[in-house]
Amino acid sequence: MSGTPLVWAVYPRTCEVIVHTADGLARTYGDSDTLEFPDVLPHFSCSVAELFA
Repeated sequence: MSGTPLVWAVYPRTCEVIVHTADGLARTYGDSDTLEFPDVLPHFSCSVAELFA
């Protein structure tokens, strides 16, 4: 496998993170969501609210 598995677009003004995946999908995470990507970042977990605190 090559390429970038995840791209995060971080929007401080709206407290949102849009995560783009290698398969072309994108998901928007808001302040009530948690960022967790065990296949790419094992043991990483961060709430979006905490990211912008």
